[in-house]
Amino acid sequence: MTDNTTYREKGRALFLAALMVLSVVAIAGAAPAAAQSQGEINLTLQPADSEVAEGDQTTFDVVVEAPDDGVSAFQSTITLSNSEAASITDFSYNQDPQFPDSSIASDNNSIQLTAAMGSNTYAAADEVVLGTFTVQGDSAGNSTDLTFSDTRVDGNNNGTYTIASESGATLTVADTSDGGDGGDGGDGGDGSDGSDDSGPDADVFFDNADLQDQLVWQGQEVAVTGLNANADIALREDLGEDGTRLVEQLSTNDDGTVTFDTADLDSGDYFLEGAGADVPVDSPFEVAVQSLSTEFDDDSVATDESAEFEFDSNRGTYSVNVSADGDLDEEELTQLFEGDFTVDAGEEDDDDTIELVDVTDGTFDANFSNVDDLSTGEYEFTFDVTDTEAEDTANINVTEAGEGELELADGTVTVAQGDIADITVEFSETDTGTVVIGDAEDDNYQANISVEDGNDDDEVTVEFNTFVAGNGEGTIVEATAADDDDIATIENQDDDIQTLDNLLDTGDYDISVSPTALTDDGSATEALDDESDIGTLVIEERSTEELVLWRTTTDVADDVIDARDDDDEDAVEAITNGIDNGVVTQTDEVALGDTNDVIVHQLSATGLEGALEANGGVEDSDALATLLADDGAAIDGDDSLSLTFEQANPGSNAEAREVVIGDGSGDTADAGNVIDIVYDEANNDYFLFVNAGDLGGEDQYDEEYDVDFTVQNTQLIDAEADDDEDDIENAYQSVGASFDFVEADGDFDGDPVQVAAGDNATVTGTMNVAPGTEFSVRVRSDDDASTNFVKNAEDIVVQEDGTFSAQFDFSEQEVNDTFTTTTRNSPLAEELEVDGEVVDQVQEPATFEVSELNPQDVTATVGDALTITATVENTGEQQDTQTVEFRVGGNAVASEDVTLAGGESTTVEFADVDTSSLDAGEYEHGVFTGDDSQTATLTLEAADDGSDGSDGSDGSDGSDGSDGSDGSDGSDGSDGSDGSDGSDGSDGTSDSETPGFGAIVALVALIAAALLATRRND
Repeated sequence: MTDNTTYREKGRALFLAALMVLSVVAIAGAAPAAAQSQGEINLTLQPADSEVAEGDQTTFDVVVEAPDDGVSAFQSTITLSNSEAASITDFSYNQDPQFPDSSIASDNNSIQLTAAMGSNTYAAADEVVLGTFTVQGDSAGNSTDLTFSDTRVDGNNNGTYTIASESGATLTVADTSDGGDGGDGGDGGDGSDGSDDSGPDADVFFDNADLQDQLVWQGQEVAVTGLNANADIALREDLGEDGTRLVEQLSTNDDGTVTFDTADLDSGDYFLEGAGADVPVDSPFEVAVQSLSTEFDDDSVATDESAEFEFDSNRGTYSVNVSADGDLDEEELTQLFEGDFTVDAGEEDDDDTIELVDVTDGTFDANFSNVDDLSTGEYEFTFDVTDTEAEDTANINVTEAGEGELELADGTVTVAQGDIADITVEFSETDTGTVVIGDAEDDNYQANISVEDGNDDDEVTVEFNTFVAGNGEGTIVEATAADDDDIATIENQDDDIQTLDNLLDTGDYDISVSPTALTDDGSATEALDDESDIGTLVIEERSTEELVLWRTTTDVADDVIDARDDDDEDAVEAITNGIDNGVVTQTDEVALGDTNDVIVHQLSATGLEGALEANGGVEDSDALATLLADDGAAIDGDDSLSLTFEQANPGSNAEAREVVIGDGSGDTADAGNVIDIVYDEANNDYFLFVNAGDLGGEDQYDEEYDVDFTVQNTQLIDAEADDDEDDIENAYQSVGASFDFVEADGDFDGDPVQVAAGDNATVTGTMNVAPGTEFSVRVRSDDDASTNFVKNAEDIVVQEDGTFSAQFDFSEQEVNDTFTTTTRNSPLAEELEVDGEVVDQVQEPATFEVSELNPQDVTATVGDALTITATVENTGEQQDTQTVEFRVGGNAVASEDVTLAGGESTTVEFADVDTSSLDAGEYEHGVFTGDDSQTATLTLEAADDGSDGSDGSDGSDGSDGSDGSDGSDGSDGSDGSDGSDGSDGSDGTSDSETPGFGAIVALVALIAAALLATRRND
């Protein structure tokens, strides 16, 4: 134990603080209960009577009798009635408490016992020994009583015992001297006096042999012993190259001791000369000047607060006198600093100074709340080191508790229902206060929040989770800068007003702030009576707006996620920069290969932030997995969220493939493993990064998928949990998009590619992978080349339009040299390879243009076989091979490879294209090359069942032929019955190979024959 001066107020404060901490731990989640009595106990000191010889020590046990609920915390002060008889020297606990704070008064006349046991409580017993303290006998023939005061003992269920009795003890100090030797004892006292008279008054002592190379601080009084008695001795300064100089000639006393004051010495090296001094010039002692800086962290402090201040010095350990220009006396100064320091009384003739013993550099607390009846105003504290000239002052303004103000940075805070509202509170002249959201009477909801500015930036941002608020569980509020010690705590979470059946309704809620703290039971009445600002929280309806698909590379995605892990804003900036730089692009096509595209789902939705945060974090993939799997403790409703990928073109008699994202259980893919999330709070956008390889493989080439994100939680949609299933499903909010899986592929421009002999030869090509994809290109000489060579172009990047280019130095190659060009380390399953040649002048690259599409805008019946032709011309100069496709509705239904030299053209024909798998409706159809296309509109009508052929009877209209002279031929009108052949329409085919739509031409011919027959009838 240390001999710290202490006061009972300190013990009470710490004791109550410890009880508060333990109470929170013990009853978290339950409503606070009023303190109640645990029954009666007796408190005793054992033994009740004891005797000790002068100079010897004895011990007493502090005992609680009959604590039938055990002991969780205690406090008491034990005082000696006769301070001359004995003194208390030590104390030890019988069982280690979690929060100990016992201390012995500086005069050793009393001891304050304070402890909260935490998890190490005493169990119920007949007797519990709380601890043992040691008493030393000081004055023979005297006695003293030991008594209790200010006692409190708590049981394990947080109740306080009634103290039935307190039985102290009596200690007698025995007189062990005999009468005949009493005079000799007096001689011993004379010896001590002689020592006192001859002993030097100094701050530091050195033996003559030990002074070499020592450090002395300017201002210290130095005594050196072991010198010749009554001899002159010189104190000299070592000036280095300038020699030495005499500082002062001194004399030793009868004991061979010399003393000198260093207050007037400059920093430097010194030595003693004469009187047998053993401090030569080559081993001097150093005089150093101590620095001292003291400063309060804040300019002001309330009377009920503590203020942090710092000591900074170039000296390791030192003692400091503290005064406040007479504004605080010794007792008040002790109350202010005793929490973090060992405090001794100051100079005997100065009642306004204390000494802080063995100070080291650091940050400490000055507890202004511990000072009785502290006056407000400006205080200047003087700190001067006891044995040197070092001194500094520090000022602070003390204000009345509650005098400070809290203000809202924004008068109105708007948030979507289910999201997290950021409410910023600004502090003035205080660092604690209260925020109240809602009004219990008007809103049937009220959140009482205590706030503390822990990082001294004069503001705290309270994050208020509107999804969790009202359900009594989860983290409703926290401070944005929690890692910087800002604190926001809801104090009435267990009240009935915090328990609602649903989310907080949309509408306006009052926000009140006050410098007045909540009461111990969490009540905000006093704070609301002293509110310093009021604002409004507006909760709006949430929405699910849009799903947009982008794609990028794994490298870009990794960079974004790394930025997210470092700082959210950097991650959003990385995405926007990727868009600006063309490496994050909107898409409806996703490439699969050795490395796959990454699909970026930009989900625009409000109201999801709170649910995600309640289950792990807004950008936590596992939190999303929890919601998708509906396992969140704070989530109600059928399937809170849904994210599915479903095949849109499974083909006839095939089941559509579906990938459901969840928590990995059952048939779901684990969102925690396949999705990374970046949240753009400013725009309410969630970016979900999914590697395409986690959704599909080579079996999915050319498959089209619909991705749907659905909000189904009844708290987040316009539905109630007890609505019928159809009503709930109708209220679901869904957004979707579509994309095609394609095989990662590419092509070089030209076959063979051409380069000119020079130092900046370029090889170009295209790839269908995500822009930003990097790979390399190699050219290697063939056998026919004039020289052997291998050239590599590294870090080739696919551009936003799908093109790439690689530069090489062909200045040492000759015209007609040939080579092979290949890609390397690309995402393609098979690397590209093409022949190349060195030419005098590189021809214009091949460009395949499309014209003369036949037929163009036309109508057909589902099931008809189509024959389509078009002209493809290479308008460039180089030969190339391209795949030419016939597409319907954006899907390739037929294709062929076409090779054309520069200027050549050809007619492509796609015959017998089956339309039976298409639905009736309008489609864009056309012929496409890698460079060009020509399209038109195809209208498909539903195929009939053939029964309509009976309409052929309309041939009877031939009677109109009476207008012609050839009416005699009208008998042929009976041929109109051939209209019954219309039943053949069900065949939907024609035996002829007529270009275009054969069925249409046949139908036109049939109608013409009927009309001719009618005219003959006339």
